[in-house]
Amino acid sequence: MKNIHKQLINLRLLTLKNGAVRGNYLKKKNIFKSFSENVWWQPYKIPTQPKLVKIGNNVNIATEVLFMEHDIIHVMLNNSCKVKKYKQYLGTIEIGDNVFIGARSIIMYNVKIGSNCIIGAGSVVTKDVPNNSVVAGVPAKIIGNYQSIIDKYNSYSKLHSKDDMSDEDFIEKFFWNKN
Repeated sequence: MKNIHKQLINLRLLTLKNGAVRGNYLKKKNIFKSFSENVWWQPYKIPTQPKLVKIGNNVNIATEVLFMEHDIIHVMLNNSCKVKKYKQYLGTIEIGDNVFIGARSIIMYNVKIGSNCIIGAGSVVTKDVPNNSVVAGVPAKIIGNYQSIIDKYNSYSKLHSKDDMSDEDFIEKFFWNKN
């Protein structure tokens, strides 16, 4: 992709109001290897090499997530030995269906994130993430499973749906009274 074209896309992303609109715009531009349906793209930047990235269906990518599909170590190596013998290292990134990637996470090259996965905010994903996993940390490690998140949100939704409870009462009961 030409650098000016990439910069124009990044500028356009700045003007779009939310991640759903940004996702639809990026799908129309066809700049990724694959970019499926119902993708929420909150970042204002696209990867340097978007053709190395595949994104599945129903994927939500929070703000400031970075896709590192290459490194530039070859520059340092070539400068240290005064010979241009090392090439830039490139790798692919694949994201399955039903995936949430939390804010400020970094997804490294040669990583496949399975389906039904949640990546915690600030994580650095350096290895493949199996289906139905919740990972977090630096480097990201499995800390739970997808079903436990569904159970947590079902509990939260049932408690919060009571019409007779004010927001203040809900906050007090749900977050502070763990009985």
